[in-house]
Amino acid sequence: MPLSRLLPYRAWMRSSRTRLTLLFGGASLLVALVLALYVDRLATQRIVQARGEALLTVSRPIADALAEGLRERERDVSLLARYPLLTAGPLDSLPVRAYLDDLKQSFPDYSWIGVTDVSGQVRSATGGLLQGESVRQRPWFSAGLQGLHVGDAHEAQLLAQLIGSPKSTEPLRFLDFAAPIRSNDGRLLGVAAAHLNWHWVSQLVQRATSGPWAPEGLELLIVSENGTVLHPYGQSELMRSAATPPALGSFRVLRWGAQGDYLTAAVQVPSLTAQSLHWTLIVRQPLALALAPVSELHRLIATLALVLTGVLMGMIYWIAQRFSQPLERLARMAQHLDQTGEGAQFDIPANTLEFAHLRDSLRKLTQHLLESQKELRLSNQGLEHKVEQRTQEIQLREQQYRSILEEQSEVICRFRADLTLTYVNEAYCRLFALRREEVLGSTWSPVVYPEDIERVRLSLSTNSPAQPVSSVENRVLAGNGQVRWFHFINHAFFDEQGHLIEWQSVGRDITERQALEQTLQRVSSEQEAMLDNDLLGIARIKDRRVVWRNRALERIFGYEPGALLDQPTERLYASPEDHEAFGREAYATLASGQHFRRQMPMRRANGDTVWMDLNGVRLSEDSGESLWLLQDITEMKQYQAQVEHIAFHDPLTLLPNRLLLSDRMRQAFALHERAKTVTAVCYLDLNGFKAVNDQHGHEAGDHLLKEMAKRLLEAVRAHDTVARLGGDEFVLLLSSLHQSEEARLIIQRVEKAIRQPVRLANGAEVQVSTSVGVAFHPQDGTQPGQLLALADSAMYEAKRRLKVPPLNEATPGGRLEAI
Repeated sequence: MPLSRLLPYRAWMRSSRTRLTLLFGGASLLVALVLALYVDRLATQRIVQARGEALLTVSRPIADALAEGLRERERDVSLLARYPLLTAGPLDSLPVRAYLDDLKQSFPDYSWIGVTDVSGQVRSATGGLLQGESVRQRPWFSAGLQGLHVGDAHEAQLLAQLIGSPKSTEPLRFLDFAAPIRSNDGRLLGVAAAHLNWHWVSQLVQRATSGPWAPEGLELLIVSENGTVLHPYGQSELMRSAATPPALGSFRVLRWGAQGDYLTAAVQVPSLTAQSLHWTLIVRQPLALALAPVSELHRLIATLALVLTGVLMGMIYWIAQRFSQPLERLARMAQHLDQTGEGAQFDIPANTLEFAHLRDSLRKLTQHLLESQKELRLSNQGLEHKVEQRTQEIQLREQQYRSILEEQSEVICRFRADLTLTYVNEAYCRLFALRREEVLGSTWSPVVYPEDIERVRLSLSTNSPAQPVSSVENRVLAGNGQVRWFHFINHAFFDEQGHLIEWQSVGRDITERQALEQTLQRVSSEQEAMLDNDLLGIARIKDRRVVWRNRALERIFGYEPGALLDQPTERLYASPEDHEAFGREAYATLASGQHFRRQMPMRRANGDTVWMDLNGVRLSEDSGESLWLLQDITEMKQYQAQVEHIAFHDPLTLLPNRLLLSDRMRQAFALHERAKTVTAVCYLDLNGFKAVNDQHGHEAGDHLLKEMAKRLLEAVRAHDTVARLGGDEFVLLLSSLHQSEEARLIIQRVEKAIRQPVRLANGAEVQVSTSVGVAFHPQDGTQPGQLLALADSAMYEAKRRLKVPPLNEATPGGRLEAI
């Protein structure tokens, strides 16, 4: 290119307008790129956070609804088991069947409702299904005999065949609910049960996820404790294809195998029933749908960046052109001034032609401006210092004001006349689980309990310029789903013309106060009912004399009305010693301000013993009076004694069973630690018992076992234990032995007693013998199970060898005796 054409091009490239255009154009592109990346990352994080919290918000009410529904069904079966027609019997009456059909009709999702007797036979059922059939092997029956039972989802093929298969390919599944039926006297009559169709769960989930509020593409899974997908049916492979699910109550992006990435949240279905099913509710949404706003944002940012960059570069070039023309003229004037000899030295870097000419021309002018600039700088510094001080004061006051509002535990908000919020403090956001940017610009009505909104509006309408403050107590819906009571003070601000500008509301949580007032009312009612009840004896005692009593107290102790008034309490105790001992312990406790409770035997008017549960509290220090509540627990004590005896004794021979034997062994071993004695565990087996049982029948066998138990008790010492483990196997626990030889003498007496003939009820005379294995504590072991196993091995070794080895002979498996 010729030099004459190259020089103008170079000059144009060095001009200010060109360089400013290129500089700001490139900077705008860079800023747009950085801003786009930042907005993209921030938007993705916030949208994932918002959509994840939305999934949790959707899933928690569903989980609560499932738990509440299961608890309602459990309560239905519990109430059915206590229905008077069932507790009074019979279980197969027409009214019972009619009631079951009515109950099923009232809740169609029950596929089957029935009652069984204690043997497992269905006595009554809806529609007559399974009536007369035995359900003894069904898990819900055996569990229902013990107490309330809630079973997990399962298929019931027989019931499905009886009620008909559904039109869908999904098989019928049921949830079992069972409860024991007891008579009025506590006797077990049978089991009440209901099979809830799984369709109830599917409908609940469908209703919860099909509303217009549900996120697009929302999918919901119900997973059992063992990881089985209960809903939707046939999707068990989903959980195996997914990565580790999020923790309960949280969400995260999760890859579900070939299906791709999903925004996934997990919550635990609350446990409200007697038996928790440990269901987990998993809600997921395709990540592409969750991040759809981000993609739209990408397109918008790209379009805006290109448009703004083009517009900005055009504006900059136009401004630079307008800016450079005056500079060029100023440069020519500066050259003229420079030619006159006026000016001063002014050294600055110059990269463009215009500023290069300007530097040389303004060199002399700068010298005259330096002094003025110095004075101006000093003046500006003083002004800036004052402005900075004033700004700091304003910022400090604003921080103090905001700190006061934000640190308050009370809920504080401001809203306009149209009820749209303009400010909320941190306590407001915490209470309702909302972010401040979500709240501002919206109304406060969604957080107020629906039934209280009209009352709040009515209270606000009473405010006026003359009476700008009002208060109201209403309920609000907290972010955790709780309904809480608040006391709000609402202050209205008006302008000079009396027009409403804004409201400020300060709320304080009074839920505990409301609950306390309700509790006090309930306690007052309960106290009145308690004083008049005929089941609980109540007495006011002073100086151990009855100064007041209710009717139930004299009825419980068998006295005529008024007979106990002003009488000493000693006549109610089993003995004077009990009276004195109780007084020392009880009144010392009451004097310390504590509550005293004791269960003890007392005496009726006719001398009979009655077990009482006594509760006492001191009324006041000045009067010296105390209030006592007495409840008759005699039947409970008798029943408890019977249950304990059955639990620890063999029902045939009345000897201790394995459970009581283990307890006796531990006591004997503990005694050894103190007295340094030896304990022998002897395992016995009757030789010839099977032949007697086969030849003469089971009744003869039972007679023989009871006779052997009697002889064993007579052969051992008074503090020894004889136990039956089952069949013809017995165990002797010989404690407090000083040497092992003492065990041989006792066993010889036992063998001699067993060999004596036994006459049966049919007149036949039979004879049996025994094989004995012995293990010693602590030589052979220190644990009950270990010693029983060693003695059992020694007994079988004795049966095999059919001879008596020397005492203390060692056999494989431990140091034990085979006798």
